[in-house]
Amino acid sequence: MGVFGLEDPNGSDEHLERKILDPERLSRVESIFGNLSETIKIYGPWSSAWVGEAGGAYNSGGNHVSNRFLNSFWYLDQLGIASCYNTKVYCRQTLIGGNYGLLNATTFAPNPDYYSFVASVNGKEGSCDLK
Repeated sequence: MGVFGLEDPNGSDEHLERKILDPERLSRVESIFGNLSETIKIYGPWSSAWVGEAGGAYNSGGNHVSNRFLNSFWYLDQLGIASCYNTKVYCRQTLIGGNYGLLNATTFAPNPDYYSFVASVNGKEGSCDLK
């Protein structure tokens, strides 16, 4: 499954910042994870969901948005929802490259989402209450 729910795939979105901070828009992806989870329970209970590609916004992400702390609202929300639906693997679009890489493409310094990732994998298990 690929997850890019913030931006029009045909180009840059001038409202990307507002979309990242909109809880209703962020929660839309929950239905995708929920439907996939139900499908797996019925047709493939031996398998698990993977997110094979995620970056939030198409076309290398939004400059000065996808590579800033602001994007962590989207990223941590996605990781949390994926975890609640027992997603076993969540791959980021890219480690280095575009505006949504975990590392800056020029300096290789960590972008803010790198720290969000580190915090999420070092966090404690908890309960999921999405309702």
